[in-house]
Amino acid sequence: MKQLRLLLLFTMLLMPILVWAEPFTSKYGKFTVTFPSGVGEPQQSVDTYQSAAGPATDHTVQLYAGSRLYECSYGDISDKKIQKVGSTALLKERKDLLRKSLTATVEVEAAAKLQNRPALSFRLTSHRRGVTTYGRVLVVLDGKRLYTIVYLSSGPADCDSPDANNFLASFKILS
Repeated sequence: MKQLRLLLLFTMLLMPILVWAEPFTSKYGKFTVTFPSGVGEPQQSVDTYQSAAGPATDHTVQLYAGSRLYECSYGDISDKKIQKVGSTALLKERKDLLRKSLTATVEVEAAAKLQNRPALSFRLTSHRRGVTTYGRVLVVLDGKRLYTIVYLSSGPADCDSPDANNFLASFKILS
């Protein structure tokens, strides 16, 4: 019996800290992503603002879990802007917008593909108000829709954690 308790305790210690819920599906946003469970419900918001190309709207779903932020947002880009600047420039423009809004430096950047769509993956470090935050970001262009998937944490090692990897890998665009 003592061996069984020790085995059970050992197994519990090896389990991931966060348990993953059923995927969150946005029918209008046409994506699915899995947030950790047991730390609250993902919150949704819609922000409308004036961009250089005119009025713009971003739809965001996010979850805070302690010192970690899991976020997925999307917005539609005009055909005119896509034709004018191209997909690579749009991805880099979103990266620069995040970098500026977080007062961050981009550490690593790589062109990527997600489900055969153009994407940009990067890591950043932000130093704001005496707090250092580390992050991994994936920006994906699907036709006119630009998705931004963000994982932020107070610890640099967290960016390579199973939690970060599971969250970023769980993002899928629905057909």
